[in-house]
Amino acid sequence: TTLRELGNSVRQRRTDMGLTQVTLAQLSGLSRATISQIENGGIRDLSLTRTARLLGTVGLKVQVVLRETAMRLAVSH
Repeated sequence: TTLRELGNSVRQRRTDMGLTQVTLAQLSGLSRATISQIENGGIRDLSLTRTARLLGTVGLKVQVVLRETAMRLAVSH
């Protein structure tokens, strides 16, 4: 999963839950600007800790798969 795909998943789940970016920011402990950057694919660096916190807030999970050739993130409900 790319950061853009992650952002699309977060936006979809946030809107399904009826949350604004401001409310999601308050619940997750991230700034509204960071939420916006994530949802719009503008963020270039996002720690696994912040990713897990954000996804947990909207009821999604992240699974990290490490391989010798690459790291991949999988987002699921």
